Amino acid sequence: VAPAFTEATGVDVIVEIVDFGQIRDQVQVAGPAGEGPDIFIGAHDWIGELAANGVIAPIDLGPKTSGFFGVALNAFSYEGELYAVPYATESVALYYNTDMVPEAPADWEAVRTACAAIDVENCVGIPGGGEGPDAYHNYPFVSAFGGYIFAYDAATGYDPSDVGLDTPEAIEGVQFLADLVESGIVAPTNYDTAKNLFLEGNEAFWITGPWERGTLEGQDAVNWSVAQLPLVEGNVMRPFVGAQGFFLSAFSENTVVAQSFLLD
Repeated sequence: VAPAFTEATGVDVIVEIVDFGQIRDQVQVAGPAGEGPDIFIGAHDWIGELAANGVIAPIDLGPKTSGFFGVALNAFSYEGELYAVPYATESVALYYNTDMVPEAPADWEAVRTACAAIDVENCVGIPGGGEGPDAYHNYPFVSAFGGYIFAYDAATGYDPSDVGLDTPEAIEGVQFLADLVESGIVAPTNYDTAKNLFLEGNEAFWITGPWERGTLEGQDAVNWSVAQLPLVEGNVMRPFVGAQGFFLSAFSENTVVAQSFLLD
């Protein structure tokens, strides 16, 4: 992209590789000092801090808005303004050992059936057990029957005064997961144990996100594939979604050019 932009506009583009975990702190120091980048990559959950500190500038996608997923646009919106151009979204999914399970199960009843036919140390690995509680990976069960953390209205956004973790729907989802653990389908494992069992070929299913694709593609001990999360009694599991995007620095002295790079 950068070479093509330079060829078309005559503007040199410098791309600097920075450890992802350091970007947020660096731009808040370098930007005000006039030494920061015009554009930087970051996660949607940086929005509140960066916008409140005046580090990022709003972006108007105009007619290009329709080309993005609504969930990504919502993730990068803050107080009515869009603050990044989304480029990726991510959530957990069901990874499975294709030597043990040739086809992805459509629902949890199919998972139960598959597990009953497999002799493995653990059938389904879901982080959240043992000494490693993990609400992130367990939330899809909470949401499956209609449970939620904060109530959401498309017109007004989230309502932090309406917490839905103790609703009958949320409790039903947690009980569904508890029943899977009690029946031996899901073991009470932490993240590392669930991961290692799958990579060692001692686990048929593993619920995790795309950040582990590199690990899986870099090994040849386990043949695997990935599918959407199974239905829960006909209900869709709704995991948390993360997004990454391109931010425009509020301290950029090349705003017009930077916006052109992002949008044109």
